[in-house]
Amino acid sequence: MEWLRLRAQDIDFDFKNIRIWNDKGGKHRIVTPSEDLVIPLRSQIQLLNYYLSLDRSSKAFTGVCMPLGLRIKAPNSNFTVERHYLFPSKTLSTDPESKLRRRQHINESSLRKVITMAQVNAKIEKRSPSHSASFVCDSFA
Repeated sequence: MEWLRLRAQDIDFDFKNIRIWNDKGGKHRIVTPSEDLVIPLRSQIQLLNYYLSLDRSSKAFTGVCMPLGLRIKAPNSNFTVERHYLFPSKTLSTDPESKLRRRQHINESSLRKVITMAQVNAKIEKRSPSHSASFVCDSFA
């Protein structure tokens, strides 16, 4: 879920790091991505810009979901690309809590499917849980 909940603002290309919030133990950490991921991550952010331009043209779109404190502090930031999930769903959906139209992150089951496909393509016979599959990141980009 750490990969799925990443937002564009969590990628810092200048300092070459990724900030991960509330990981498995509820802690925060900073990781250094491989140089091989820089180009796919930049491409992914370009895809976010494309999705955001499509979303903004829809009257039903209400921006990305944000924590309450941030909604109060920066009310229009839910329409900026920095706040959007790095791996967004391909379609808008209705937020079950607020009943507003938003673009959520991709479903966890989609990640599992990509991990399984990557394992088959790489001819890895040992099952790998999704928490050890950061190598799959570029499959989404």
